[in-house]
Parts: sequence; structure tokens; C-alpha cells
Amino acid sequence: MISAFLKSPTFWYLSGSVGSGLLLASAFPPLGWSYSAWIAMIPLMLVLRSAPCRHAFGWGWLSGFVFWLFSVAWLLRLAVTGTNHTVALLAWFS
Repeated sequence: MISAFLKSPTFWYLSGSVGSGLLLASAFPPLGWSYSAWIAMIPLMLVLRSAPCRHAFGWGWLSGFVFWLFSVAWLLRLAVTGTNHTVALLAWFS
């Protein structure tokens, strides 16, 4: 069952979309690997090139959502400065 999923196009679309979002997020602080921004869109472009048109928007949205989640992770550090964790999590998901 797992090997069938690894061979399916959905697995590769998911990997490319999430990988692209993670690569783009790694170009910003705290990691600051600026060179990864140059290659971050390659996995997403490969996904968009081979995915059906009606699904391409969703894969692009997923990539952007992953990037957004990691780029606003600094909101969780607000709990260190005096905000409670509930407020920080609500700010992260709002």
C-alpha cells in the first residue's frame, strides 16, 4: 500500500509543493539560506507542468501556505515576551 502511494503522482505533487514552500521559507530568517530562494520554485514548476490544470491552483496554494506557516513562526516567540501561548497560536492561524 505504501509503495503504491510512493509511485502515485499525488505523492510527487505533494512532495514538490511542500518542498518548494520549505525551500522558500529557508531563505528567510532564522535560517537565512538566501541561495535556496534561487531554487525554491523549481519543484513547484515541475508540479505545475505535469499536474492537471484543475489541480494546479491547489498545489500552488499549498506551497504558499507552507511558506506562510514557516514565515510567521516568529509569532510563537511572542509567548517568551509576555503573551500567553493561546494568543500567539490564535495570531498564527488568523
